[in-house]
Amino acid sequence: MTMAWKRWNGAFLMVMTLASLFPGHPLPIFAQSIDRAAIFKRLEAATTLPLSPWRFKEGHVLRGEAVDLDDSTWTLFPVGGEWSTGPAWFRYRVTLPPTIGGYDIRGARLRLRIRIVGENPVHLTVFFNGEKRAEGNDLDPIVLTESARPGDTFVIAVRADVPGGRTWVRAGQLEVEAPPSRPDPRTFLQEAQVAEVLLNVRKNDRSRWEPYLEAALRRLDLDALDRGDQQTFDRSLHEAREALAPILPMLREFSIRAVGNSHIDLAWLWPWTETVEIVRDTFSTVLQLMAEFQEFTFTHGAAQTYAWMEEKYPKLFEQIRQRVREGRWEIVGGVWVESDMNLPHGESLVRQFLHGTRYFKEKFGAEVRVGWNPDAFGYNWQLPQILKKSGMDFFVTQKIFWNEVTRFPYRLFWWEAPDGSRVLTYFPNHYGNPIEPVPMAKDLADYTAATGHREYMHLYGVGDHGGGPTRSMLETAARWRSAGAIYPRLFFGTVHEFFERAMAELPRLNPPVWRDELYLETHRGTYTSQATTKRNNRQSEILLLNAEKFASLAQLFGRAYPQSDLDVAWKKVLFNQFHDILPGSSIAAVYRDADRDYAEVRRIGREVLHDALRELADRIHTKGPGLPLIVFNPLSWARTDVVEAILTFPDPVLEVEVRDPQGRRLIAETIERDPQTNRVRVRFIAEDVPPLGYKVFRVLPATRRPSLRSSLSVNGLTMENEFLRVTVDARSGCLTSLYDKVARREVLDDSRCGNLLQTFF
Repeated sequence: MTMAWKRWNGAFLMVMTLASLFPGHPLPIFAQSIDRAAIFKRLEAATTLPLSPWRFKEGHVLRGEAVDLDDSTWTLFPVGGEWSTGPAWFRYRVTLPPTIGGYDIRGARLRLRIRIVGENPVHLTVFFNGEKRAEGNDLDPIVLTESARPGDTFVIAVRADVPGGRTWVRAGQLEVEAPPSRPDPRTFLQEAQVAEVLLNVRKNDRSRWEPYLEAALRRLDLDALDRGDQQTFDRSLHEAREALAPILPMLREFSIRAVGNSHIDLAWLWPWTETVEIVRDTFSTVLQLMAEFQEFTFTHGAAQTYAWMEEKYPKLFEQIRQRVREGRWEIVGGVWVESDMNLPHGESLVRQFLHGTRYFKEKFGAEVRVGWNPDAFGYNWQLPQILKKSGMDFFVTQKIFWNEVTRFPYRLFWWEAPDGSRVLTYFPNHYGNPIEPVPMAKDLADYTAATGHREYMHLYGVGDHGGGPTRSMLETAARWRSAGAIYPRLFFGTVHEFFERAMAELPRLNPPVWRDELYLETHRGTYTSQATTKRNNRQSEILLLNAEKFASLAQLFGRAYPQSDLDVAWKKVLFNQFHDILPGSSIAAVYRDADRDYAEVRRIGREVLHDALRELADRIHTKGPGLPLIVFNPLSWARTDVVEAILTFPDPVLEVEVRDPQGRRLIAETIERDPQTNRVRVRFIAEDVPPLGYKVFRVLPATRRPSLRSSLSVNGLTMENEFLRVTVDARSGCLTSLYDKVARREVLDDSRCGNLLQTFF
């Protein structure tokens, strides 16, 4: 062991080196710890130029990007500020200084990082000196200049197109990337921050690796920045990276699997017709990037998006098929669309997987094993059973992290349905991440701390309105995947590979089991909004299920099964169960399209059902008095229920009676008569109609209206029968008494109002 005194940033510290314990990499151990946060802050100041406040103007501005535009009267708007009135313009005039935080920026590449987010997607268009340089929803840092020259002036203008709602400016700054001839302080800052983050999850051997980080930070001569001594600072920065390099084996025990994807909302703030072009543009970009970056992989589900490409852009579709065969384009989800997972009928959810997996098998030869629905508003408890029976072993979502109060406790776990079916479920932090080294390392550390699993799956790519991975993301990944990067193992991969590796470690990981629904504590209004669409959905589900059942029975008697017609109808129903359509969170145009779809579903469903019932009715014995009325029961249990029918008699009738197959007269009511057509609408109670069967009733003219006895009596504002006595308050309409005669007790609290209806705004 040797000791020496060392001057560091104006202070003398005693250094002890235990060279014998770590041959080849002497570890300095200091008598005094250092303030890492202060060093990181100082390096951040040397690599970032904050731009705030901006000039801000609400609404549309003619030539808002023009260099000579007078914006002196515009409002000053700080980074972190909020507005909620819709579209707006931001402008900032910056003259490059000689140094940023003491760092000489001559020859450096400067990038603008601008981030504006809102309750609704924000489309940004960015101009430098009047020229458009970028546009989109989630923008990567944009190169302002490849070689900075102090004194150069740039007018930055940003148009933010947003339909309204709360919107925030989260970031506005210039970031410095050193010229190739100099070591890059931002790279070292990120490497040091990553090392610190991952040291926090090294419970057993942190003390072995932490001195490397300490040594690296002490090598930095930050005083040189204050003196303007760039050579000395650059030399110390080079030495600091060399001192940090021995920590690499520890970092490489962790892995980040980068999975490119693009969550595309098939209809939301835009109609589905626009989405077709969004899908085309996104898929075209992905294919182009695959040609440039040989290890880049892409993951996507939702069979409907592929079907659009097959129909409208067949050449593009064939390119996708080729990439699927190569294993670089991964198919997940196995569904027709990423639907809502609470509102649809269980049979509809099954058909999402039926049509999705069938399509992927027929068109791509793909066996999908990963359920993929990252953005639906909660997930019902039966889903693991449906997934498992659809051939899926795994499930991915992130939406539950949107909870308003309760933090979901797990990241990797078994999700078990009531029948015991299990799927291994993974929660990433989000589906539309960028490629940024420090945030990725933090996510990795959080995931490892929660699960013990040292391989984190990072989902990156621009989503919602499409986009997917960008060239900037892939270039950043390439830098941090390089052999010289002091960073965890970073590689492109697939979701299936991630789960297979996790399965191999199951005995060690021992994931917990979740036996319940995945309830989302937000978006609750989606259970009630757009009631017409919800009604149309349920009626369509019932209609198509009934049509399927009776078409299957008719097939037994030789009638061709209308498979293609039913497929068309089902796909329209499934499409409109998308997680922004059926829940009611889309714009009006989306629901006009949905209404047209449901009208077509009704036409197809009724036609199929009518033809099937006619085929069956023609084979049923109906001879007898009066008009025969065949009542079919589409359910799998016997039913007694009210039936309403319209019948046409050969002669005018005043009243009708209904008799069952045994000739017993049933309780019936003539609702309306049309003397011009001899049509009669009748309502009666059909008793014990067999499951998936029928019963023939007779409807005959009657000479008099049947008399019925009722136990109901009314006395002023009190009415009662043999079961209940109800009293109504004359002034308020409230129920003041509800007496249960069977239980012999008052049901209501006499101090409260019964049947009180309230509306909340």
